[in-house]
Amino acid sequence: MISYNFEGKVFIVSGGSGDLGQAVIETLSGAGAKVLAPRRSTSKSQPTGGQGETTLRLDAGDEKSVKSFFETVKQNEGRLDGLINLVGGYHAGEPVSDLPLEVFEQQIDLNLKSAFLLTKYALQAMRESGGKIVHVASRAAVDKGANSFPYSVSKLGVLRLVEAVAVEALDQNININAVLPSIIDTAINREAMPKAKFDRWPRPGQIAGVIAFLVSEEAELICGAAIPVYGKA
Repeated sequence: MISYNFEGKVFIVSGGSGDLGQAVIETLSGAGAKVLAPRRSTSKSQPTGGQGETTLRLDAGDEKSVKSFFETVKQNEGRLDGLINLVGGYHAGEPVSDLPLEVFEQQIDLNLKSAFLLTKYALQAMRESGGKIVHVASRAAVDKGANSFPYSVSKLGVLRLVEAVAVEALDQNININAVLPSIIDTAINREAMPKAKFDRWPRPGQIAGVIAFLVSEEAELICGAAIPVYGKA
């Protein structure tokens, strides 16, 4: 296993309450980073690395909340070295001909609007010192999107966001990339697909390892990339 040293660095993990989020938090904090993992429904954040608790709240779909959150982080910590964004949700099933407008709008708001807002204010926080941004998109972003158009197009929009920012922030020492998981090997996914070949799915810890690389100094040459983490699926 590759080891990293993130001592003294501050990372935000947004949407980190699931299995992948916990794996990312453990990987980064295990390498010495202070990790802030705010929750939307509670005032308690979960920083790790022996730093205790703070009282940060983040609603990634509300611009005032996002702006306030990043301002508070900069004020409290004095720095921000990286954002790992896992905010999102999946909806599929209807063909475009039967797709309710509210479902389309909900997926765009949840997956793309949130990514835009988090990126906007992370860029402002990193403008002077540089940093790393990693979005967790989806394999669906590059698939055909049949019966999952709103989800797939929202994740494709995240990739376009990454590409645009990679050029716009070229001279600011800010690297932005995305990882594209397929179905992740979690208990929930196993329960939903009991006949699937679980050993072919990427595990949360494996994806977290890729993310740790992307926020490390070793990944300085990688910017604007969409990295498949499909496992053997």
